[in-house]
Amino acid sequence: MIYKDYKDITTWWSYDADNHFSTGVRIIMNNDYAKYVIKKNIIEGQALKLTLLLKGKICFTIIAIYNFLNNSYKDEILEFYTKLEEILIVEKKLQAKIICVGDFNSSYDTAIAQQRANRKIFWKDRIFQILKKNVMVDINLIYHDRPLNTWNRLDKKSRIDYMWVTEDLVSDTIYVSTNKVHIFETDHSAVTKIDSQLWETYAEKIEKLLDKEKDIINSVEISINNNINRIWNTI
Repeated sequence: MIYKDYKDITTWWSYDADNHFSTGVRIIMNNDYAKYVIKKNIIEGQALKLTLLLKGKICFTIIAIYNFLNNSYKDEILEFYTKLEEILIVEKKLQAKIICVGDFNSSYDTAIAQQRANRKIFWKDRIFQILKKNVMVDINLIYHDRPLNTWNRLDKKSRIDYMWVTEDLVSDTIYVSTNKVHIFETDHSAVTKIDSQLWETYAEKIEKLLDKEKDIINSVEISINNNINRIWNTI
């Protein structure tokens, strides 16, 4: 597995970590943030919840979701939704900042279209009603009127991968994008969120890199000028 080559990350798995063929979700986190994780929970086998306690006694909750693809598991899906809603209600009482991310295997765009047409939404799309009810937003729609599809096949395309956040996190974001994954084969795209802290870290690294490049360029220019002067003196 790719993640095992890196020692500066920690991973959590909702199923057997030794069985690479088991289904479920995994969270991979840089150790700079992993040290704040105080609790891990598995939700009905379909989601992995991490609780972080950040500086200033800020409770930060990440819920990674992989919803059932097969709609024949209706009872199990609705049971998962019930449990998810219960957890969100508790987290709200704790004033936690929440991110729900993953493959929902449901279409929010379809649900919106149904609501605008005054039609009843598909039962599986109820997950979006639960998230909205608990003051969460589809962060992709904040930055894009028509977000790109995240699942692409020759015969079908749709947006089924999401990142929903509590409204108090929106102001901390700078941009959200949907990107093709290049390091492994998948029919899904990656939904990426850039927040202010991540951008500051990125900017600092770029600045250091540019300073280093500038020093190299200056040294090369000095060397060239010295060579030119030596040649000119000889002439």
